[in-house]
Amino acid sequence: MLAQARLAGERLIEAEHDADVARADFHRAVRRLHLSGASLRQLASELKLSHQRIHQIVEEAGGTRPR
Repeated sequence: MLAQARLAGERLIEAEHDADVARADFHRAVRRLHLSGASLRQLASELKLSHQRIHQIVEEAGGTRPR
């Protein structure tokens, strides 16, 4: 059982890492869409998220202007 718990823990760490990478990729993609001209409301509608959440994502990914 201990070996199973260790294996499950390793799989969990990998899954959390993969989720972090996917989240960052998604946030960058949303920001790029916004920077290319899509409005926050348009993105929210297309991605089925709230306008506020899209705003948060864009800000977390670097904001509305390129760095």
